[in-house]
Amino acid sequence: MAYKNTDVLMAAVKQGPLANSFLRDRYFPKLEMAEFATEDVLIEYEENGQKCAPFVVPYIGGIAVQREGYTSKRFTPANIEPKIPMTIDDLMKKGFGEAIYANESPQVRADKLLAKDLLTLDEMTTRREEYMAAKVMLDHALDMDFNTGDGKKPDKRRIQFYNGDSNPYTYTPETEWNQEGATIIDDIFAMCELASSNGVRIQDLIVSPAAMNAIRSDASVRELLDNRKMNYGSIDPKALTNGANLLGTLNADGYVLNLISYNDKYKGDAKKLTPFIPDGYIIAAAPAGGQRVYGAVTQMEDDNEYHTYVGDRVPKIVPDKATDKRELKMTSKPLLAPLKLGSFYSAKVVTVG
Repeated sequence: MAYKNTDVLMAAVKQGPLANSFLRDRYFPKLEMAEFATEDVLIEYEENGQKCAPFVVPYIGGIAVQREGYTSKRFTPANIEPKIPMTIDDLMKKGFGEAIYANESPQVRADKLLAKDLLTLDEMTTRREEYMAAKVMLDHALDMDFNTGDGKKPDKRRIQFYNGDSNPYTYTPETEWNQEGATIIDDIFAMCELASSNGVRIQDLIVSPAAMNAIRSDASVRELLDNRKMNYGSIDPKALTNGANLLGTLNADGYVLNLISYNDKYKGDAKKLTPFIPDGYIIAAAPAGGQRVYGAVTQMEDDNEYHTYVGDRVPKIVPDKATDKRELKMTSKPLLAPLKLGSFYSAKVVTVG
């Protein structure tokens, strides 16, 4: 079992084909010091800048200016801890894609199942991180329901990256985009200007299907896209990853944005497919405008001692000799947060349903 201890399993996860996710990977890269050796993590995000240097008369030696401010907060990150049991029955049954009369021993099947389960748990954890990325981009906050495992109501917790009762990083159009009189380009320009006032240059416009349909159906936008004398944008669909498609570029009065349709979904506790970004919403975003960090994981090992691990995925095999069963558990303590406030502006532009 030495090759199945936690350190080796952590290395195996990093060597494997790890799951990719669009929102997490494009907008919340891991920082250089993203893995903490403590349960709590330190999040730093910049305040808005835009200071202008003063005019100064010569020969006085200059004027002192203050450094741009930033906020540093300590958070306890979420605890993600899925597990998959393995029983003797699992080892005796034909595996997916395996020949009906394959001559494999239970030990070989156990190793193959272990490799497959590691990938499954990593994908599930990545999907939860994608959910967190969407929530931070939409709300600049995270509302989390912690499962208590005893059938009781979830333990609700909230992490908020702004002061006050309402999210200041949202925009409300005067007219919804599927209604007569909508000013789509003006709304996009206004969102980019809001971000610019925080020292952020928006590069992407992420749109849900209903918002994309409104853009495609709007006569004024079509006219801009068809105008060959001025470069207002182009539609050139290209697949990105995991439900994201690059449709082309759109010029909102000087802000040239990647127009990205995004409709990836996840299954929650109700087993129902739910879009990460609710239909009818858009997000104006700056790539790498967020950050992703991880808290340390402490768990008991075979020596009956507690060990602390620093990493984004910490697997553990838990055997139960009395029932000839074992569980593979994977623990992760991620926190996703803005790196610079105002890197994401969200808006509900179409009412669906």
